[in-house]
Amino acid sequence: THYEVEITELAMIPLRNMFGNNIPSPSKVVVTKWNVDNYSMGAYSFNAVGTNEDDRTKLGTPIRNSKIVIAGEATSEYYFQTTHGAYWEGKRAAESVADSLA
Repeated sequence: THYEVEITELAMIPLRNMFGNNIPSPSKVVVTKWNVDNYSMGAYSFNAVGTNEDDRTKLGTPIRNSKIVIAGEATSEYYFQTTHGAYWEGKRAAESVADSLA
């Protein structure tokens, strides 16, 4: 779509500045549209006034005999508000679920 093309062109500007104009464009691009997702509307977590250091860890702690596991950047103690925080917390949750089934 036009959106993916536009995002790709924007991403290529700094890459070409670093590596030269002869680097190839990507053969495939995956662009999320979480900013218009009806469930998140581009939202991410933040530390509200009065937040305790372990609140994020508590949020990510499995409940109901490990049958319910919450994951995402909001459960990351150090990498909240980041894509890699969401990724690592997703891995953590998946491993927790796998362990509970073993």
